[in-house]
Amino acid sequence: DFISQYFIEPWGSGLYSIPLLAGIYLTGSKNSRHRRIALTGVKAFILAGGATFIIKHLAHRHRPYEDDPPNPYLWDGPYPFTSDYTSFPSGHTATAFAIASVLAFGYKDKPWIGISSYTVASLVGLSRINDRKHWGSDVLIGAALGSFIGITLSKVNLKRVHMTPTAFNGGYGLLLTYSMP
Repeated sequence: DFISQYFIEPWGSGLYSIPLLAGIYLTGSKNSRHRRIALTGVKAFILAGGATFIIKHLAHRHRPYEDDPPNPYLWDGPYPFTSDYTSFPSGHTATAFAIASVLAFGYKDKPWIGISSYTVASLVGLSRINDRKHWGSDVLIGAALGSFIGITLSKVNLKRVHMTPTAFNGGYGLLLTYSMP
């Protein structure tokens, strides 16, 4: 439990993964592959976190520790203005797999990076189950979502895709633009 909480879970929360991406960014020269990979990793982290936030608030699935006895079939569906019951999907797992996918795709020539990244991401998912924060299906869907986001962003020509924080009609969001060649 100690290892899960202090050495594995922080990879999914960004506590360790974002500084890693910052280090990769700083080691690269201007317009280098390292910088593009690091920036893509940050974008993947943000998009995976945002996607899971939206899905969590549409599903409102109960976490294993929230009911006695635990019941994986309790879904309250969308209802506004509450942060209760946000088990599905696992955001930690989604962000960990999003970054792992970007690193594995970006450093295809170094297989050990992909193996290490996916191992850490898998451990994040397992730690969420171990810590009774998520059901196995939450972790599985989080991993699939994060992988999809990371691989998709990695395949796009990064020079043509830009993500900008924006405000509109009293709300906030991200503006994703794609420039045609």
